[in-house]
Amino acid sequence: MKTIVVTTDFTPISQNAVDYAIELALFLQLKLSILHVSSIPLSFSEVPAPIYDLIEMQSDAEIELARLKESIIDETGGLLSVETQLRVGDAVSEINDYCNAVKPYIVIIGAENASAFEKFLFAGKAISALRQLAWPLIVVPPAVRFSNIRRVALACDCKEMVSTIPLTYIKTLVNDLHAQLQVVHIAKRDHESNTLRYEKEFEWLKNVLKGTCSKYHILQGEQVEDCLTDFAEKNKIDLMIVIPKKYNLLRDLFRHSHSQNLVLHTHVPVMSVH
Repeated sequence: MKTIVVTTDFTPISQNAVDYAIELALFLQLKLSILHVSSIPLSFSEVPAPIYDLIEMQSDAEIELARLKESIIDETGGLLSVETQLRVGDAVSEINDYCNAVKPYIVIIGAENASAFEKFLFAGKAISALRQLAWPLIVVPPAVRFSNIRRVALACDCKEMVSTIPLTYIKTLVNDLHAQLQVVHIAKRDHESNTLRYEKEFEWLKNVLKGTCSKYHILQGEQVEDCLTDFAEKNKIDLMIVIPKKYNLLRDLFRHSHSQNLVLHTHVPVMSVH
């Protein structure tokens, strides 16, 4: 059975991500794996913490995971297969290693706010993990509750779509969700010239997505996050898919820390798919 992996640090925000993962797993009839990574604390002098502190920390985490698992089984009437996993070390590295072993269908994390997510993406270890993690990742904004995912948007810039967009997975996901897929092209300059330039890419995408995608949109504007925010709100998008690439739509999305209209602030979960 395919697995959804959700990470938790037992905070309200991560619990919200767990709740989202529970509902999604039930909807897709998948197994749920809850992963907690206990980071090894260091003192200000960078001397490792006493071993008994580490043992106590792991013991507390095991108790919390057991309680969480029992609670989920009770709430779902045993309809959901749940397993827990405790690891110790660097969070991103451990998530990466665990996913490589489990090969999850989806990974889910909670994001406190745009700034926190930006740090997750672009801090040295985190961006390395994002590149290495070959598994679809959904970031759930705080207070967002799962509801049936009816409308999925794929944000792309139409560059090298044949080699960069994992359409097999996206088509499978959309079909599994019984959702409607809408493709959004972000044009920062003259959208007509861009459309002509990438005409072959468009035609290839339309042929491949025939029967899956019903709408295509060209958005024009310098602020990618503003365009996607407005689009998500006006079209009632339930999930926004972005494709991390070298030139990098995801980086553009979170480049401007002063922006008040990041996609995460529209209460739309963002999914990165390599």
